[in-house]
Amino acid sequence: FVSANPTGPLHAASGRAASLGAALGNLLRASGWQVELEYYVNDAGSRLAVFGESILARYLAARGVTGPRTEVPKEGYLGEYVTEYATHLAAEHGDRFEVMAIEDAIPLLARMGAEHMIERHRADMAALGIEFDVWFREQSLHDSGDVTAIVDELRQRGHVADRDGAVWFQTTALGDDRDNVLVRSNGTPGYMTADIAYHRNKFITRGFDKVIDIWGADHQGHVGRMKASMQAIDLDPERLTILLHQMVVLRRGAEVVTMSKRQGNIIALSDVIEEVGPDACRFFFLTRSADSQMDFDLELAKRQAADNPVYYVQYSHARTSSILQVASSRGIDPPTGADAAPYSHPGEIALVRFLIHYPQVVADAATDLEPHRLTFAAQELASLFNAFYRDCRVLPSDHVPLDTSTVRSRLLLVAATRAVLAHVLSLIGVSAPDRMDRSDEPTEWSSAGRLPVSAGSRGYGFTSDQSPAARSRTIVTSGCSCRNDAGMFGVTDPRTALASTDAFAWPLASRRMRLARRMVPTPTVYAVAYRARTSGFFSRSGARDGKLRVHVSSVSAATCVGPVT
Repeated sequence: FVSANPTGPLHAASGRAASLGAALGNLLRASGWQVELEYYVNDAGSRLAVFGESILARYLAARGVTGPRTEVPKEGYLGEYVTEYATHLAAEHGDRFEVMAIEDAIPLLARMGAEHMIERHRADMAALGIEFDVWFREQSLHDSGDVTAIVDELRQRGHVADRDGAVWFQTTALGDDRDNVLVRSNGTPGYMTADIAYHRNKFITRGFDKVIDIWGADHQGHVGRMKASMQAIDLDPERLTILLHQMVVLRRGAEVVTMSKRQGNIIALSDVIEEVGPDACRFFFLTRSADSQMDFDLELAKRQAADNPVYYVQYSHARTSSILQVASSRGIDPPTGADAAPYSHPGEIALVRFLIHYPQVVADAATDLEPHRLTFAAQELASLFNAFYRDCRVLPSDHVPLDTSTVRSRLLLVAATRAVLAHVLSLIGVSAPDRMDRSDEPTEWSSAGRLPVSAGSRGYGFTSDQSPAARSRTIVTSGCSCRNDAGMFGVTDPRTALASTDAFAWPLASRRMRLARRMVPTPTVYAVAYRARTSGFFSRSGARDGKLRVHVSSVSAATCVGPVT
């Protein structure tokens, strides 16, 4: 995934493919799969030659040469990044490429420019907190003879025809709407040839059971041909899954920000990361399903307010940490579930219901390859927790005393919420800060006597010693097996399940989930869940304004897992 041509910086829309692929990898690993994340470097083909011509023209201009030699080709690259790189070459190499034969200078400059861009792509991925296991070079398929070999194999299998001086792949016989060129009349490989060789390498040479490609929606017409090519080399097309993601519209409020790599007014991914931060990028790019076009509001992504979803979720995690820290400072023992009061408040029950159902959310998102469900789950949990925190005092005060069992019960919910928020954020690839750089909490979440989240970290974001890449590798993998001792799906008192982090080992076995769903929900649970998920938010004056929350989940028997004591 991502897999952009190394002819320019990664544009902002590449961040969507990156966030989608990385989160999907995290989901599959948490579900027990062995996963490799791979970046396919398109470092071969005609566009690279045009890139070399563009660099040469700008280099000669930087050297003071005038005339037609300094004109960028009609289909060339006009971005400022080309001029900057060419100026650097002129300063470092002098007249080296000026005196070189043009047929030698263009491919050399193309290769040097591509390597320069690949390093920038690597830096962008590192800044986004994404680490690929493999950076696979298209050129290696040509160097190894795999591209030539795939043409020979298709010919031996009877799928090739020679017409008009070119070699054609007869994909119409396999259900495609037209045949495709394997070797052009000038002897160069067609667009599709290296792609077939690449997928043969993944399935046969490296032996993957399943392959998932993430492409831009503009490649939709290529999906059927790729599936047909798998059939042609005797591979089951169902082993190849191709996810298409729609494009991204960047906005600053109501203003649309345009981008074009060739025309030079590109909005680079690195600029977006620098402006809003990696956490906001990773979260925002997953707030819509891959097949939906999305608007990315840069101003909203920077806003420290409840309408910024990543800030809202991270702030909620920081709030849970703050509550537990204050409890510890008062000498209140860590929650164990012993001698805790039963849950009876609607806010408590709604929160417990979500926590119990969360493993199925993860399992369904992994099965359906839909990591955007994680951001939905994170926002819903944050909303439920803040409603609980608003309505249910967790720690006693001089004015509002609480018995010990109630305090322990509610601290259990706080600890469990913190564990689940941290887990879902780790799957998304976003940090889970214990503190946020804001001394005044958003008034929409305030209520008399509540604990503020402590300030102290620099910049809104995480407070952690881990690098972004290290955080992206923080994946819960213990969910491959069910735990019987935690009793999450077999006890009448869910506090047993909430009593330890191990209980949140995310049991994904369908048998246990079906067992959970067979528990008969009561009308009381339905009513509680509905009230909790459609409760109004609070205005700055603290009075209910009667509006529904933006994110409202429907309640059904499938999500009501049973009566909660």
